[in-house]
Amino acid sequence: MKPARVVLILAAILFIGNIWGYDLWAPDEPFFGEGAREMVADGQWLVSHINGVVHNHKPPLFFWLIALLSLPLGRVTSLTARLPSALVSLGTVAMTLRLGRRWSSEKTAVLAAFVLATTYMFWDKARTAQIDALLCFLIWVALSAFESWREGDLGGRRAGLIFWAASALAVLAKGPVGLLLPLGIALQKTGGADMLAHLLINGVGSYGPVAILAALYLVTTVLTAFMSNTATAALLVPIAVTAAAGLEIDPRPLLVAIAFGASASFMTPVGYQTNLLVYGPGSYRFSDYIKVGVPLTLIFWVMATVLIPLVWPF
Repeated sequence: MKPARVVLILAAILFIGNIWGYDLWAPDEPFFGEGAREMVADGQWLVSHINGVVHNHKPPLFFWLIALLSLPLGRVTSLTARLPSALVSLGTVAMTLRLGRRWSSEKTAVLAAFVLATTYMFWDKARTAQIDALLCFLIWVALSAFESWREGDLGGRRAGLIFWAASALAVLAKGPVGLLLPLGIALQKTGGADMLAHLLINGVGSYGPVAILAALYLVTTVLTAFMSNTATAALLVPIAVTAAAGLEIDPRPLLVAIAFGASASFMTPVGYQTNLLVYGPGSYRFSDYIKVGVPLTLIFWVMATVLIPLVWPF
Protein backbone atom coordinates (compact mmCIF):
# COMPACT_ATOMS: atom_id res chain seq x y z
CA MET A 1 0.00 0.00 0.00
CA LYS A 2 1.25 3.46 -0.88
CA PRO A 3 2.48 5.60 2.06
CA ALA A 4 0.00 8.38 1.17
CA ARG A 5 -2.94 6.00 1.56
CA VAL A 6 -1.53 4.75 4.85
CA VAL A 7 -1.43 8.34 6.14
CA LEU A 8 -5.03 8.97 5.03
CA ILE A 9 -6.23 5.74 6.68
CA LEU A 10 -4.33 6.63 9.86
CA ALA A 11 -5.88 10.12 9.81
CA ALA A 12 -9.36 8.63 9.35
CA ILE A 13 -8.85 6.36 12.35
CA LEU A 14 -7.50 9.21 14.48
CA PHE A 15 -10.26 11.63 13.50
CA ILE A 16 -13.33 9.36 13.42
CA GLY A 17 -12.53 6.58 15.86
CA ASN A 18 -15.04 6.53 18.74
CA ILE A 19 -16.30 10.10 18.21
CA TRP A 20 -19.73 8.58 18.84
CA GLY A 21 -18.71 7.08 22.16
CA TYR A 22 -19.08 10.05 24.50
CA ASP A 23 -21.45 12.96 24.99
CA LEU A 24 -21.02 16.44 23.55
CA TRP A 25 -18.66 18.46 25.74
CA ALA A 26 -19.46 21.96 26.99
CA PRO A 27 -19.35 24.74 26.15
CA ASP A 28 -19.17 24.65 22.33
CA GLU A 29 -20.36 21.19 21.31
CA PRO A 30 -23.79 21.31 23.03
CA PHE A 31 -24.28 24.82 21.62
CA PHE A 32 -23.82 23.72 18.01
CA GLY A 33 -25.65 20.46 18.62
CA GLU A 34 -28.72 22.24 20.03
CA GLY A 35 -28.78 24.76 17.17
CA ALA A 36 -28.70 21.94 14.62
CA ARG A 37 -31.31 19.92 16.57
CA GLU A 38 -33.75 22.81 16.47
CA MET A 39 -33.24 23.18 12.71
CA VAL A 40 -34.09 19.51 12.23
CA ALA A 41 -37.05 19.73 14.60
CA ASP A 42 -38.78 22.90 13.37
CA GLY A 43 -37.49 23.15 9.79
CA GLN A 44 -36.29 26.74 10.27
CA TRP A 45 -32.89 26.59 8.54
CA LEU A 46 -32.30 30.13 7.36
CA VAL A 47 -30.70 31.43 10.56
CA SER A 48 -29.39 29.60 13.59
CA HIS A 49 -31.50 29.72 16.75
CA ILE A 50 -30.92 28.36 20.23
CA ASN A 51 -33.87 27.63 22.54
CA GLY A 52 -36.10 29.33 20.00
CA VAL A 53 -34.14 32.60 20.06
CA VAL A 54 -32.36 33.75 16.88
CA HIS A 55 -28.61 33.64 17.45
CA ASN A 56 -26.52 36.04 15.37
CA HIS A 57 -23.12 35.45 17.00
CA LYS A 58 -22.20 32.51 14.75
CA PRO A 59 -22.88 32.11 11.01
CA PRO A 60 -25.09 29.15 10.08
CA LEU A 61 -22.93 26.91 7.86
CA PHE A 62 -21.66 24.60 10.60
CA PHE A 63 -25.16 24.25 12.04
CA TRP A 64 -26.40 23.33 8.54
CA LEU A 65 -23.79 20.60 8.11
CA ILE A 66 -24.63 18.98 11.44
CA ALA A 67 -28.34 19.22 10.70
CA LEU A 68 -27.93 17.67 7.23
CA LEU A 69 -26.02 14.69 8.62
CA SER A 70 -28.64 14.34 11.37
CA LEU A 71 -31.65 14.29 9.03
CA PRO A 72 -31.55 10.51 8.30
CA LEU A 73 -31.65 9.79 12.05
CA GLY A 74 -34.09 12.56 12.86
CA ARG A 75 -31.91 13.71 15.75
CA VAL A 76 -28.45 15.07 16.53
CA THR A 77 -25.99 12.58 17.98
CA SER A 78 -22.36 12.76 19.03
CA LEU A 79 -21.42 11.22 15.69
CA THR A 80 -23.43 13.56 13.47
CA ALA A 81 -22.26 16.61 15.44
CA ARG A 82 -18.55 15.74 15.20
CA LEU A 83 -18.47 14.11 11.77
CA PRO A 84 -18.33 17.39 9.76
CA SER A 85 -15.09 18.37 11.54
CA ALA A 86 -13.59 14.90 10.99
CA LEU A 87 -14.43 14.82 7.28
CA VAL A 88 -13.13 18.30 6.46
CA SER A 89 -9.96 17.56 8.45
CA LEU A 90 -9.40 14.53 6.25
CA GLY A 91 -9.81 16.85 3.28
CA THR A 92 -7.19 19.20 4.71
CA VAL A 93 -4.75 16.30 5.11
CA ALA A 94 -5.43 15.23 1.50
CA MET A 95 -4.75 18.75 0.22
CA THR A 96 -1.54 18.86 2.25
CA LEU A 97 -0.45 15.71 0.39
CA ARG A 98 -1.30 17.38 -2.90
CA LEU A 99 0.60 20.56 -2.13
CA GLY A 100 3.62 18.61 -0.86
CA ARG A 101 3.80 16.71 -4.14
CA ARG A 102 3.53 19.89 -6.18
CA TRP A 103 6.14 21.82 -4.26
CA SER A 104 8.59 19.07 -3.36
CA SER A 105 8.31 15.28 -3.50
CA GLU A 106 6.14 12.33 -2.50
CA LYS A 107 8.30 11.78 0.60
CA THR A 108 7.88 15.39 1.69
CA ALA A 109 4.13 15.24 1.04
CA VAL A 110 3.67 12.12 3.15
CA LEU A 111 5.78 13.51 5.98
CA ALA A 112 3.92 16.83 6.00
CA ALA A 113 0.53 15.11 6.01
CA PHE A 114 1.61 12.75 8.79
CA VAL A 115 2.88 15.63 10.95
CA LEU A 116 -0.36 17.56 10.39
CA ALA A 117 -2.62 14.60 11.18
CA THR A 118 -0.75 13.78 14.40
CA THR A 119 -0.39 17.34 15.68
CA TYR A 120 -2.40 17.55 18.89
CA MET A 121 -4.34 20.75 18.19
CA PHE A 122 -5.29 19.67 14.68
CA TRP A 123 -6.31 16.22 15.91
CA ASP A 124 -8.36 17.72 18.74
CA LYS A 125 -10.26 20.10 16.43
CA ALA A 126 -10.86 17.24 13.97
CA ARG A 127 -12.75 15.35 16.69
CA THR A 128 -14.67 18.31 18.09
CA ALA A 129 -17.95 19.92 17.05
CA GLN A 130 -16.39 23.34 16.53
CA ILE A 131 -15.98 25.62 13.51
CA ASP A 132 -12.16 25.66 13.40
CA ALA A 133 -11.62 22.53 11.28
CA LEU A 134 -14.21 23.69 8.72
CA LEU A 135 -12.68 27.16 8.51
CA CYS A 136 -9.19 25.68 8.04
CA PHE A 137 -10.42 23.41 5.24
CA LEU A 138 -12.24 26.15 3.32
CA ILE A 139 -9.30 28.56 3.54
CA TRP A 140 -7.05 25.72 2.37
CA VAL A 141 -9.35 25.12 -0.62
CA ALA A 142 -9.25 28.81 -1.55
CA LEU A 143 -5.46 28.97 -1.28
CA SER A 144 -5.05 25.72 -3.22
CA ALA A 145 -7.06 27.21 -6.09
CA PHE A 146 -4.96 30.37 -5.93
CA GLU A 147 -1.73 28.34 -5.96
CA SER A 148 -2.90 26.29 -8.96
CA TRP A 149 -3.70 29.50 -10.84
CA ARG A 150 -0.29 30.97 -9.97
CA GLU A 151 1.41 27.83 -11.32
CA GLY A 152 -0.64 27.93 -14.52
CA ASP A 153 -2.42 24.64 -13.86
CA LEU A 154 -5.87 26.15 -13.46
CA GLY A 155 -7.60 28.75 -15.61
CA GLY A 156 -8.31 32.13 -14.13
CA ARG A 157 -12.10 31.82 -14.30
CA ARG A 158 -12.19 28.35 -12.74
CA ALA A 159 -9.61 29.23 -10.09
CA GLY A 160 -11.47 32.43 -9.27
CA LEU A 161 -14.75 30.57 -8.97
CA ILE A 162 -13.23 28.04 -6.54
CA PHE A 163 -11.38 30.75 -4.58
CA TRP A 164 -14.40 32.99 -4.10
CA ALA A 165 -16.82 30.12 -3.50
CA ALA A 166 -14.58 28.65 -0.79
CA SER A 167 -14.06 32.10 0.73
CA ALA A 168 -17.82 32.76 0.71
CA LEU A 169 -18.47 29.46 2.47
CA ALA A 170 -15.72 30.32 4.96
CA VAL A 171 -17.55 33.57 5.72
CA LEU A 172 -20.71 31.53 6.30
CA ALA A 173 -18.68 29.39 8.68
CA LYS A 174 -16.78 31.99 10.70
CA GLY A 175 -17.46 35.49 9.40
CA PRO A 176 -15.21 37.95 7.49
CA VAL A 177 -12.01 36.25 8.65
CA GLY A 178 -12.87 33.43 6.24
CA LEU A 179 -12.44 35.83 3.31
CA LEU A 180 -9.75 38.17 4.56
CA LEU A 181 -7.18 35.52 5.51
CA PRO A 182 -6.89 34.05 1.99
CA LEU A 183 -7.42 37.48 0.43
CA GLY A 184 -4.54 38.93 2.45
CA ILE A 185 -2.21 36.16 1.24
CA ALA A 186 -3.43 36.61 -2.35
CA LEU A 187 -2.81 40.36 -2.16
CA GLN A 188 0.71 39.76 -0.94
CA LYS A 189 1.53 37.23 -3.65
CA THR A 190 -0.01 39.09 -6.58
CA GLY A 191 1.39 42.52 -5.82
CA GLY A 192 -1.89 43.93 -4.56
CA ALA A 193 -0.33 44.65 -1.18
CA ASP A 194 2.50 46.48 -2.95
CA MET A 195 0.00 48.66 -4.81
CA LEU A 196 -1.92 49.53 -1.64
CA ALA A 197 1.32 50.18 0.24
CA HIS A 198 2.49 52.55 -2.48
CA LEU A 199 -0.84 54.37 -2.32
CA LEU A 200 -0.35 54.72 1.43
CA ILE A 201 3.23 55.96 1.02
CA ASN A 202 2.27 58.41 -1.73
CA GLY A 203 -0.61 59.70 0.37
CA VAL A 204 1.06 60.34 3.72
CA GLY A 205 4.63 59.05 3.36
CA SER A 206 6.03 62.55 2.80
CA TYR A 207 5.14 63.34 6.43
CA GLY A 208 7.37 60.55 7.72
CA PRO A 209 6.88 57.08 9.20
CA VAL A 210 4.86 58.42 12.13
CA ALA A 211 2.19 59.56 9.67
CA ILE A 212 2.16 56.06 8.11
CA LEU A 213 1.70 54.57 11.58
CA ALA A 214 -1.11 57.00 12.39
CA ALA A 215 -2.87 56.27 9.10
CA LEU A 216 -2.61 52.48 9.58
CA TYR A 217 -3.94 52.71 13.12
CA LEU A 218 -6.89 54.83 12.00
CA VAL A 219 -7.77 52.52 9.10
CA THR A 220 -7.50 49.52 11.42
CA THR A 221 -9.88 50.98 14.01
CA VAL A 222 -12.44 51.88 11.34
CA LEU A 223 -12.35 48.38 9.81
CA THR A 224 -12.44 46.57 13.16
CA ALA A 225 -15.58 48.49 14.08
CA PHE A 226 -17.45 46.36 11.56
CA MET A 227 -15.52 43.07 11.34
CA SER A 228 -13.34 40.89 13.53
CA ASN A 229 -9.92 41.99 14.73
CA THR A 230 -8.33 38.86 13.27
CA ALA A 231 -9.74 39.57 9.81
CA THR A 232 -8.65 43.21 9.97
CA ALA A 233 -5.10 42.30 10.95
CA ALA A 234 -4.88 39.61 8.26
CA LEU A 235 -5.80 42.16 5.61
CA LEU A 236 -3.56 45.01 6.76
CA VAL A 237 -0.38 43.22 7.92
CA PRO A 238 0.92 42.53 4.37
CA ILE A 239 0.33 46.19 3.47
CA ALA A 240 2.20 47.36 6.58
CA VAL A 241 5.18 45.08 5.91
CA THR A 242 5.39 46.23 2.28
CA ALA A 243 5.12 49.90 3.29
CA ALA A 244 7.91 49.45 5.85
CA ALA A 245 10.13 47.86 3.21
CA GLY A 246 9.41 50.74 0.83
CA LEU A 247 10.37 53.31 3.48
CA GLU A 248 13.32 51.16 4.68
CA ILE A 249 12.11 51.23 8.29
CA ASP A 250 11.51 48.60 10.95
CA PRO A 251 8.01 47.13 10.39
CA ARG A 252 7.44 46.39 14.09
CA PRO A 253 5.93 49.79 15.01
CA LEU A 254 3.44 49.49 12.15
CA LEU A 255 2.53 45.92 13.14
CA VAL A 256 2.06 46.96 16.76
CA ALA A 257 -0.19 49.81 15.61
CA ILE A 258 -2.35 47.32 13.70
CA ALA A 259 -2.45 44.99 16.71
CA PHE A 260 -3.56 47.77 19.05
CA GLY A 261 -5.97 49.29 16.54
CA ALA A 262 -7.60 45.93 15.85
CA SER A 263 -8.17 45.43 19.57
CA ALA A 264 -9.61 48.92 20.18
CA SER A 265 -13.14 48.42 18.93
CA PHE A 266 -15.30 50.97 20.71
CA MET A 267 -17.40 52.65 18.01
CA THR A 268 -20.05 50.03 17.22
CA PRO A 269 -21.81 47.16 19.04
CA VAL A 270 -20.86 44.71 16.27
CA GLY A 271 -17.11 45.25 16.35
CA TYR A 272 -16.44 42.84 19.18
CA GLN A 273 -18.34 40.14 21.07
CA THR A 274 -18.34 41.93 24.41
CA ASN A 275 -19.79 45.07 22.82
CA LEU A 276 -22.70 43.04 21.53
CA LEU A 277 -22.98 41.09 24.78
CA VAL A 278 -23.92 44.19 26.79
CA TYR A 279 -25.90 45.85 24.00
CA GLY A 280 -29.26 44.26 24.86
CA PRO A 281 -29.02 43.85 28.66
CA GLY A 282 -27.81 47.44 29.03
CA SER A 283 -30.59 48.82 26.80
CA TYR A 284 -27.98 50.68 24.76
CA ARG A 285 -28.57 52.19 21.35
CA PHE A 286 -26.19 52.20 18.39
CA SER A 287 -25.71 55.94 18.86
CA ASP A 288 -24.47 55.37 22.42
CA TYR A 289 -21.45 53.50 21.08
CA ILE A 290 -20.75 56.31 18.63
CA LYS A 291 -21.01 59.02 21.30
CA VAL A 292 -18.58 57.30 23.64
CA GLY A 293 -16.59 55.21 21.19
CA VAL A 294 -15.52 57.91 18.71
CA PRO A 295 -13.88 60.21 21.33
CA LEU A 296 -12.30 57.19 23.02
CA THR A 297 -10.97 55.94 19.69
CA LEU A 298 -9.47 59.36 18.92
CA ILE A 299 -7.77 59.44 22.33
CA PHE A 300 -6.30 55.99 21.77
CA TRP A 301 -5.23 57.01 18.24
CA VAL A 302 -3.26 60.01 19.52
CA MET A 303 -1.72 58.01 22.36
CA ALA A 304 -0.73 55.16 20.04
CA THR A 305 0.79 57.55 17.51
CA VAL A 306 2.92 59.16 20.20
CA LEU A 307 3.83 56.19 22.40
CA ILE A 308 4.36 53.28 19.97
CA PRO A 309 7.44 54.83 18.26
CA LEU A 310 8.95 55.49 21.70
CA VAL A 311 8.72 51.82 22.69
CA TRP A 312 9.31 50.35 19.21
CA PRO A 313 11.50 52.84 17.31
CA PHE A 314 11.55 52.92 13.53
